[in-house]
Amino acid sequence: MAERQADESRADEPLVILCRTGSYQQAELMRQTLEAEGIPCTVDGENASALWGLGAEAPFAAKILVRESDRPKAVEILKQLEAEADQEIDVIEEE
Repeated sequence: MAERQADESRADEPLVILCRTGSYQQAELMRQTLEAEGIPCTVDGENASALWGLGAEAPFAAKILVRESDRPKAVEILKQLEAEADQEIDVIEEE
């Protein structure tokens, strides 16, 4: 119950851009990985490719958003994922 109250108190915390990706599969992998580690996140733009229709040629661009206080841990998780998956993840530098 205390954990739920802590989450609710952070509900109005600003979201920041963690990274951008042009791959739906990569965005989904990052989202699932972060959420499995207890970091809620949002994929902004994940439905944009629906405007172009479904298919491999549909353009895709998404931003992974996390709570500002979760950003340092999320960066570390994505660095580990990058090493394990042997894929480059373009983490946005803090402003």
